[in-house]
Amino acid sequence: MEPTLRPANLFFEALGLKTVMPGKGLFAFLDCPEAVRKDVYSHPKEEVIHITATGKECQVRGETVAMDACYGKGVYALSYEEIQQMLESQKIYLSPLIPKAFYLGLKEAMGQDALVEIPSKTLKELSAHASPNLMRFLNDVSADPLSFGFTSSSQYEQFSSLTLYQVGAMVVKTEDYYCFTGDGYQIADRNVGDQDQLLLINACGIRGFHTTHRIAGNENHQIDRTIMKETFKIAMDSIGDGGFYTLPALGMGVWGGTPDVYWGAFFDAVLETKVNLENIIVCPGHQKTPGTNFIGQEFGEMLAQYKKAHPNHPKLERIVNLFHYKSDVVLVAKHLKAQFPDRVVALQNASDPDVTLGYHVGEYVNNLSHPSTTEENYSAIGSNCLNFERHTGVLNNSLRIIQHDA
Repeated sequence: MEPTLRPANLFFEALGLKTVMPGKGLFAFLDCPEAVRKDVYSHPKEEVIHITATGKECQVRGETVAMDACYGKGVYALSYEEIQQMLESQKIYLSPLIPKAFYLGLKEAMGQDALVEIPSKTLKELSAHASPNLMRFLNDVSADPLSFGFTSSSQYEQFSSLTLYQVGAMVVKTEDYYCFTGDGYQIADRNVGDQDQLLLINACGIRGFHTTHRIAGNENHQIDRTIMKETFKIAMDSIGDGGFYTLPALGMGVWGGTPDVYWGAFFDAVLETKVNLENIIVCPGHQKTPGTNFIGQEFGEMLAQYKKAHPNHPKLERIVNLFHYKSDVVLVAKHLKAQFPDRVVALQNASDPDVTLGYHVGEYVNNLSHPSTTEENYSAIGSNCLNFERHTGVLNNSLRIIQHDA
């Protein structure tokens, strides 16, 4: 029997879509993106699917068990209208550090070369060793950077010294997100029309952080900090006035980020954001950063420093630090949405450049260790794995690709 021990697998089963199953490797649908999108839009909007573990079985440690023993007997109902609206909700926000014309050309070249995961090289390195369409595109940009949105040849020269992982951190994707589980990670009961969708903010830190200090001008990660400040500003601005922003640590832990770069960028963004959020709720605990004692306590220390430097600043006063409560950020967001159904409640996904800039979603959700990583956990318990860019159609609508102001 196939081990369908993911709430998301119950979602795909209800949709009649086949995927690679939990085990190892990258998540993927078996049908081509065009077929998946066509299937989703072929159903009447009023048709309803029911996500439930009742009557289903799976393998747990080699034994066949009833899935409702793990996930309860809840029934989560979604209409095809809600699912189609979810796909249409996806937007791509671009940092002011990356011109839209360049991004569009880069994505087209990557698509032509069928690049799902992005390489770790700098743009300069890729210009000579990339797959054919990407190499051709980068050479075209180098020959005439102004035509691709850069203000000068020198600006592109500096930009081309960055890694694609750094470029990936300049791209933020947002979309409606349905989390199928509630307290205890049991399948939640839901009726069609319930206002429980969260705004999922897919943003990543600097993958390969331990090597980027070799880039000229980034000896102390000052470029990385600028990148992350703009990324956090995009996240906050996408929520709008009166919304709630819930987030875990980003770029810390196994990715090796330092508090000065990440939390410093975060607090700078809080001070500079254009919007007035109701609350910013942070669950900063993370796996121990290699070679340090950082596990999340540094967030509270830096918050105190910023409050001392900016006494009674209204935006800093709206930050809630949940480090000592060990809260689950997903459940925090879900309870907020239940309390404030008419407000935007955003949940940040500590994502990956393969998702923000590349063509993937969910990454290694099929691996058994999925609950310990943010991207994979969200993908296992919710709807976001359906939101591949070729399913949502976001790349076909320039109005859904938004250049963010500095």
